[in-house]
Amino acid sequence: MHDRRSFLTKVAAGTAIVWTAPIISSASASAAGSCGVRPQFRSASGTTGAAGVSSLTVSPPAGIQVGDVLLAVATLTGDQNANISAPAGWSVPFNNIGINAQQSRVSLCTRKVTGGESYTFTKTGGGVWAIGIVAYRLTSAIPGNPQQQANSTTPVTAPSLVVQGNELCGLVVFLGSTPVTPAPPNPVPWTAPTGFTFRFFQGTQGFPDIYVADRPVSSPGPTGSVSASTTPSRASLGMHLLLLP
Repeated sequence: MHDRRSFLTKVAAGTAIVWTAPIISSASASAAGSCGVRPQFRSASGTTGAAGVSSLTVSPPAGIQVGDVLLAVATLTGDQNANISAPAGWSVPFNNIGINAQQSRVSLCTRKVTGGESYTFTKTGGGVWAIGIVAYRLTSAIPGNPQQQANSTTPVTAPSLVVQGNELCGLVVFLGSTPVTPAPPNPVPWTAPTGFTFRFFQGTQGFPDIYVADRPVSSPGPTGSVSASTTPSRASLGMHLLLLP
């Protein structure tokens, strides 16, 4: 039987929304041995849409296989009442979170690869938008708390996760977004959190950006908060997850 644990995923107007996800059992962790099945970044893909575009189809990340986990960051700017909806079969642990002082929304969507999944996201309302999808090999995702940062400040810091002893073969993934990609978007206008490896950046000038980095779990207990900075300093939202074999 799998253990279960609850995580606070969003706090708004004093109301907490709790999402519960399965984690691996101690027996599963022992079977992992020396972490030969530690989650591994496979590939990523992304695209952007103008304000008048109501659906976006993202190319599947290259080389994905059945059983991989997909993490999709969907973000928009320009209409605080707009919403992005994931395709059928995707879970949405973080749904349309606003970024302070901006008409922006960010959602995190996840699912396992089955070979028949849809990659077409839809939007109601206005605003320019962007979708980025990262794929990890044979994992399950447990989200921590999303953390938004006020306008024109840096870094953005996601609160600590707690790693149990049977989760040492896991991977911590940081996902960040800002409302508008600065000019020029190259080099990547994000600095990775300490100890993290940069994996993906989706950024087109005038559209929201998406940033992803990760690091292996090294010890049980709190991971510590995860901070990433942007250049130039601007409003941003950061969230992180624990990926398990």
